[in-house]
Amino acid sequence: MAYAATAGQLDQQYLPASAGGLIVEQAQSLAETFKVSQTGQLDRVALDLARNPVLPTQGLTLGIFRTLADGSPATTSLATFSIAADSVSPLGSPMGNFVQIDLDGSEVDVVAGEKLALVLQCGLTGHGMVDPYAWLGRAPGGYADGKGYVKQQFGWSPTGYDLGFQTYISPTTVPEPSPWALLATGAGALCFLKRRSGR
Repeated sequence: MAYAATAGQLDQQYLPASAGGLIVEQAQSLAETFKVSQTGQLDRVALDLARNPVLPTQGLTLGIFRTLADGSPATTSLATFSIAADSVSPLGSPMGNFVQIDLDGSEVDVVAGEKLALVLQCGLTGHGMVDPYAWLGRAPGGYADGKGYVKQQFGWSPTGYDLGFQTYISPTTVPEPSPWALLATGAGALCFLKRRSGR
């Protein structure tokens, strides 16, 4: 049976109420897990990011991962995307900080109820008080269906933070039958009943 995809709809989000966050650099990757509520294709993600206007000359990498039994990101990504440095606003910018990442051509099939992780990595090393990027969030977080993680030397650990994000899904829907198809089905049922009652 054919399935049709509708336009991407907001599925999950966490909007931090304050401007805290965690640093993203070579030695520290970040992740936010979330629970999918619609079956379909994940086709857009937005992350609440900020950059240091002096340091970054290199962008970020976003990976979409399944999660393990303990809730942390799995080891193999479902898809990976590049985020250009100039698409991330400087911290405190009046332009706002949500960066839209269109998954065009690399949409990820998702199933309602599954948990996925958004993983952010950076190849730049911070030094002193000069750090390249931050993923804005808040601790304690307010997102009930996931949590923030940090990866340093010894793997992933929960942070207490939730990190700002939005996910957009094109849900798959079974096309509704046309009125003519319904009428034909009803007529067939009447013929069947008539033949049985005539015996």
